[in-house]
Amino acid sequence: MLPCENPLNGDAVRDHDHLSGAYRGAAHNSCNLNFKLANYIPVVIHNLRNYDGHFLIQGIGKFKEKRIQCIPENSEKFISFTLSLTCFIDSFQFLNTSLEKLAQNLKPFQFHLCNKYFASNAQFITRKGCYPYEYFDSFSKFYETQLPPQSAFFNSLTNENVSREDYEYAHHQIWNIFQMRTLGDYWRFCM
Repeated sequence: MLPCENPLNGDAVRDHDHLSGAYRGAAHNSCNLNFKLANYIPVVIHNLRNYDGHFLIQGIGKFKEKRIQCIPENSEKFISFTLSLTCFIDSFQFLNTSLEKLAQNLKPFQFHLCNKYFASNAQFITRKGCYPYEYFDSFSKFYETQLPPQSAFFNSLTNENVSREDYEYAHHQIWNIFQMRTLGDYWRFCM
């Protein structure tokens, strides 16, 4: 497989994995020489510095023996932070709009990984869904075998309930098409 996807014109070399030694295929000499393994694993989370990052920082703080590096915005917000080889970055810093709007800007064929892994069901996971955050007040809810009623999707932060259209989408499209058996399945799907 050629990293640059250009045809070989006589400058092919044997490309191999530098960790395992396994042969990967033919590559241009310049591509082979320029290939570098990343020395970290990027974890990209939208709006990391505002909401989700607080939970991660609290959890990461428990790893007292590990070295944590961060780029702070202030004492409470971080642009990025790294634990061992895992670097958490906020995609909102360079894609400054909601994920819903970003997804709406793409054409169906542009969801490469969704199309690859979900094939005929990709269209059902490329829009914003709904989740009953406040309904989950105990672990026992993960074992419930049906989606809770629409009223359980009420959001006290915005003082709004989920629309009938979004609830029907969650119930008839997501729950049924992806064969959810429990709310734990639905949670894993949404997260």
